[in-house]
Amino acid sequence: MQTVYLSQNVYDRSPEVMRLLSCRGFHVELFKLRPKTNEIEPNSVLCISGQEVADLGGAERLLSLAKEIKLFKIVEVVFDTNEYNVLQKLAGKHLIVHLC
Repeated sequence: MQTVYLSQNVYDRSPEVMRLLSCRGFHVELFKLRPKTNEIEPNSVLCISGQEVADLGGAERLLSLAKEIKLFKIVEVVFDTNEYNVLQKLAGKHLIVHLC
């Protein structure tokens, strides 16, 4: 079973994300602060908000962290946009989901 590390910020803004992941058979763990490399298993999924990506230092810093941890996938959730949209980067390894 693959583990999804869900940021507290994403959960607070949209708790249905956690329910959806759980229903799809993923093991979901919440984290409150910036993800630490020793707390996240390799080949897992990181679900983080766009604001948290900015707080980390941007997409480049996030990708550096992902390589260090050896993440399977990054799901970046951007809130308060005008339309629903999903962008794929890095051959689908980095998904950017825009939620209204």
